Amino acid sequence: MKMILASFLLVFLTSSVLFAQENSDRTHDMNKFLSKNIMYPIEARSNEVEGLVVIQATFDEQGQPIKTLVISGNDLLAEEVTRTVTALTQNWNPEYLGNRPKADSYLMSFQFKIVKEEKSSTKIKQMPMTEYADLMQNPEKQLNHGLENNPYNFKLYQERAELYTSLNLPVLAEKDLMLAEYFKQKMLTEVVIVGYQVKNKSLSALD
Repeated sequence: MKMILASFLLVFLTSSVLFAQENSDRTHDMNKFLSKNIMYPIEARSNEVEGLVVIQATFDEQGQPIKTLVISGNDLLAEEVTRTVTALTQNWNPEYLGNRPKADSYLMSFQFKIVKEEKSSTKIKQMPMTEYADLMQNPEKQLNHGLENNPYNFKLYQERAELYTSLNLPVLAEKDLMLAEYFKQKMLTEVVIVGYQVKNKSLSALD
């Protein structure tokens, strides 16, 4: 039974640091710390709460964190992120910033996702069929939809800029390229926390 419960409670975390510069060993250490400490809250997983939590971290001239602030995200998920980021700042190494300027503010993104048995269980596939079909046939709508869910994703801005360029819309393309570069520089780390769906919610209360 415990082995079964362990499989349900298993959390996978993959993290990638979106630096303009190459990743350093210290950057890897930071993400390793996050991977060991962050968990998918049981209550959130039981209620299939998903979403993005974004933290803004401000640093002094020595590269030490002086303030962190939740700027978006579900309260339950944000509580776990705040706990983990607080532990990270208490074990902070200024080298985690890499070649970034020290006295500045940066973003940390945490995406919580539930793995469900049904392949069609994602929000996008819960749309009415006609709306879903229209979305799949319209690249711009797909990118807009993605940015609605994560307006900090620099890759989506880059992709939309390429689309606007192909459509001969240089002003819109340039705007998206500027946003892509901004978030690429400002995003200190991007973490994805994946938890398995709780098939029987009563199991989470068992030993």
